[in-house]
Amino acid sequence: MATVEIDFIRSYFADGVNRKSIEEFDLDGYALVDLDGKEYAYHIDDVKIVFDYDLPKHQFRQPYLAKRATVSFEAKDVPSFSHRTFAFVQIAKSTKADERSIAQEANTLENNFLKVEINPNGSLTILDKQTKEVFPNLLIYENSGDIGNEYMYKQASEDLPITTEDSEASVELIENTSIRATYEIIHQWEIPESAEAMLQQEQQQLVGFNTRKSKRSNKKILLTITTKVSLEKNGTGGVNVEVTYDNNAKDHRLRVLFPTTIESSHHYADSIFEVAKRNNVPSEEWTNPDYSQHQQAFVSMHDDVKGITIANKGLNEYEILRDKANTIAITLLRAVGELGDWGYFPTPEAQCLGAHKASFKIFPHIGNRNREIVYHDAYQYAVPWSTLQLPVQTGELSGNYQYFSYKSDHPIAQTSLKVATNKKDVMIRFFNMMDQPGSLEIKANPLIDTKYESNVIEEKVNEWIDKHQINLKPYEIKTIGMIPNRKK
Repeated sequence: MATVEIDFIRSYFADGVNRKSIEEFDLDGYALVDLDGKEYAYHIDDVKIVFDYDLPKHQFRQPYLAKRATVSFEAKDVPSFSHRTFAFVQIAKSTKADERSIAQEANTLENNFLKVEINPNGSLTILDKQTKEVFPNLLIYENSGDIGNEYMYKQASEDLPITTEDSEASVELIENTSIRATYEIIHQWEIPESAEAMLQQEQQQLVGFNTRKSKRSNKKILLTITTKVSLEKNGTGGVNVEVTYDNNAKDHRLRVLFPTTIESSHHYADSIFEVAKRNNVPSEEWTNPDYSQHQQAFVSMHDDVKGITIANKGLNEYEILRDKANTIAITLLRAVGELGDWGYFPTPEAQCLGAHKASFKIFPHIGNRNREIVYHDAYQYAVPWSTLQLPVQTGELSGNYQYFSYKSDHPIAQTSLKVATNKKDVMIRFFNMMDQPGSLEIKANPLIDTKYESNVIEEKVNEWIDKHQINLKPYEIKTIGMIPNRKK
């Protein structure tokens, strides 16, 4: 899915602004087409009149009023490392037939790959149509007291975590088109407002976090959680979730739970240049009261038949709950009142009071057989489309153009693409996700003169390479430099 802001009409101050013509400008009668004239279904919302300006290189700014709208559509078959151009053209009548909307049944989202049912408590039951496997009770919220510090969680004394499993949520369909549908789920949830006063005494007296006895307060406060669950037309990439809430409570942890029902002794998490395989059960030497782990882009669990991967944007803490069907628990918020290093260092801002937003994506998939594809989708989730509205213009490059590509028969992850710091070479970096050797081949176009192997500080370390196989050892990081053709 691509979501872009489009100015359908502009009126420049230098020409005399005609506000009425902008207000009355009709957005109907347009078709969205690619370079071959093929039409695409699209959805328009957030139509508004805005003030903006151009800033030419050799002129003063050029202010204008515009009729601007947010347009969403499915940008199909966009190759890697390429640009692809679409255009709105005025036509008498679109030949694009209306398509089936995604939400056909109450509290249900469905496409050719997934069926998502929203339960009365706001949790999700997801059917993966490829495997015929069902994942029930996903997306349950959990709240518990936290008397630890910024370094380590410690559950409040005599505290049992509370969840939304037995609650009732408000569910409303807020978007339903042929390309995407969205339900809004609202939980009105009462939780303790903080820990009891004893916690501050324990902090000031330097009582170690793992031996504290403070309980949660008996006074309750309202926590309203708004969840938007979206499914796209060709959503092999999973189910999008956005969570917003206003935190007014202290000394607590908020998590979202995904019971996997997968029988496995281990799981996988994206780390720094590594997809780390980790045991679900901590080692005997582990003495901390919490077994939370760190992730970068995703955490995944699978067997030979089915799997589920949760990708995220900035939610770096998770835990596998072994006594609850191998549940993946993703931390949304930890609200604590002290740093936790030696001594007593209060950090009231670490209570994280105020408005919050979290985003993640649920990927059901076929176990081990296509996990590398899901890992790539999870990496892509955190990288938005780069979009730019252009005028009608001429140029040397085609409206559709692929700058280069690579292919591999092995799970290889591409992590960066940049211009070198001290030269004009283009640097691309990969790493091997697996514990087995792999290889890849980079195919450049005439804009690239030649390629070479580099180290991480962008120095050439190997002879020039051209169209031959690039080998990667298990878990190896490989950086390739590409020299632009100066004549092109």
